[in-house]
Amino acid sequence: LGGFTTFSAFSAETVTLLLSQQWLRAVTYISASVLLCIFAATAGMAAGDNFLKKRFIAMLDSQLLRNDLE
Repeated sequence: LGGFTTFSAFSAETVTLLLSQQWLRAVTYISASVLLCIFAATAGMAAGDNFLKKRFIAMLDSQLLRNDLE
């Protein structure tokens, strides 16, 4: 639900800028919003991937340690 309200606000602000003929501000707003969203998604995916890799390595190390103790 949050994504729909965020997109609605983005769309409404863009339309408002366009209707008031603030072309440069509208294009800047659209471009910055899309680029920042892509950057944030990429950073989040990289952080998640890094977290999962570390967790997987820790799990393997734990399993190997248990096997060595047996």
